[in-house]
Amino acid sequence: MDEVLTDLKNGTFKRTQVTNDDKEGTKDKKMNMNNLGKIIVGDFLKFEDVPILSPNGDILVDKMSFEIKPGMHLMITGPNGCGKSSLFRIMG
Repeated sequence: MDEVLTDLKNGTFKRTQVTNDDKEGTKDKKMNMNNLGKIIVGDFLKFEDVPILSPNGDILVDKMSFEIKPGMHLMITGPNGCGKSSLFRIMG
């Protein structure tokens, strides 16, 4: 996992898993690793136009924006494969 995160940071990540995803157009949608954004430390969590990627590097959500402030409640729901676990992976 550390190797993958290092490769992602350096923009050299190579997909190693293979899926049987037959959804039209999903195999060609890959993230451009040249612009990885920035992290600003603060008292709340805010995403602005953040893509949600599968572990294979497939784009599940092109751009997601939201803000979670202290004391707020949040429930993440959705069908299998929509990006719930990927969202929590990038929050970490």
